[in-house]
Amino acid sequence: MTQRGAKASAAEVARAHGERAFQVLVAIAEDPEAAPTARIAAANAILDRAYGKAVPPVDHAGDVAVRKSLADFYGEASGQD
Repeated sequence: MTQRGAKASAAEVARAHGERAFQVLVAIAEDPEAAPTARIAAANAILDRAYGKAVPPVDHAGDVAVRKSLADFYGEASGQD
């Protein structure tokens, strides 16, 4: 079996157990006796599957240094047209 075939087979096996795995995540998230870290991890996994992973914010507050000028891209202007 090729590596690509092995990956496809692993994905198929995982999908076959997907519904049960999701039920386990829900059970852990809702179990008041489960460790808080386990409940948080399960809840995050559920949210990631439902809405996708959160995109980290980009900080635009800092100064941005521009190291290139237009002349760097287009060459020095000769002043003649």
